[in-house]
Formats: sequence, structure tokens, C-alpha cells
Amino acid sequence: MTVDKSNQTLAEAVGEPFTFSTGIVIAHLMQPLKDVMYQVNKAEKEAKRKDKNAFAISLMKRGSETRMIKYSFDKKYAQLQALKTIIELFNKDQNSRSFVYNLSQILLKLMQDATKEPNREMIKSLIRQTVHHQRIAEEDEVMEHIQTLYEHVDTKTLMNTLDVIGFLSGKIIIQPKKKEVSDNDVQNQSH
Repeated sequence: MTVDKSNQTLAEAVGEPFTFSTGIVIAHLMQPLKDVMYQVNKAEKEAKRKDKNAFAISLMKRGSETRMIKYSFDKKYAQLQALKTIIELFNKDQNSRSFVYNLSQILLKLMQDATKEPNREMIKSLIRQTVHHQRIAEEDEVMEHIQTLYEHVDTKTLMNTLDVIGFLSGKIIIQPKKKEVSDNDVQNQSH
């Protein structure tokens, strides 16, 4: 009797737990490659330090400012899915960038004034108020996904996460290049 192994996961086929840790870096095209590769290695190490099944995203802003976020790949990929969904929702909503900035400023003030981690329920309430005040589309869905992310990190990491989300959800609009019309094109079209 043969067993069909085509529906097995890689971990089942190998016979041991399979983990995956990755470091992802987002950098400007003109950033020195040496610096980018350093951040890739650092992000990968941080992901492995977080969990043997995790990802870290490092956003290298111009001016040598870097934001790093780390999340685990849980069994249902809830954190990765929450990150993806918020980015997609914010990509559709023009208010999202100002939301990210306003909320980050509020959280930054709280972090500066606090001697310890701020009260999580207070932070959740502030997030909900800011989402509502900014008139973010899909308010409940955005809140649900932010809470999924915030369950697993501290407030500083949440701030960095919002910064990465704001950056990734920004739209790049490329205007099509206008075709120059020459006299020959006009003459050829008239015949």
C-alpha cells in the first residue's frame, strides 16, 4: 500500500518542525548597498531572535533613520495578514497617511512622558478615536487589524509598524509620457 504524500506540508514530509525566519529591508534606490545588506542581516537576526518562525521588516528612511518591526508567523499568519490588509485599506483611503502621522505624534508624546509602557487599553481607545476622527474608511476592520498587531508588540513597535504601514500604503503615481507628434505623423494620418 502506498501513501499519497502530495497533500503533506513540508514539515510533515521532512518529519520535523519547519520554521521560517526572514529579514526584509525597504530602502531608497540610492542607498549604499553595503548599508542595505547590513540591515538585511540585522533584520534576519532580529526575526530569529523574536521567534524561530518570524519576520522583520526594516524601513531605511533617507537621512539614516531606520524603523524595524518584528512579528511572528503564527499558525494562521494573523499578524502578517493584518499588516497586509491594513496596507491595502490605507492604499485606498487618502486620509490614512495623516492618520498614521497624527496617531504616531500622539503615541510619541505618551512615550516621552511615560516612565513605563503606557496603559494598553488607553492606547486602544486613542487609536479608535483617531481612526474615527480621521474618518478612515472601513473603521472597524482597521481597528480589528491594528489590535491583532498590538496584541503581540509594545507601543514603540506599534509606532514603527504604523510608520511602515504609512510608507508602504503611499501611492506612487506615474504620469504616462505624452507622445510627441511630429509633422510626419500628422501627414501620414491625413493620407
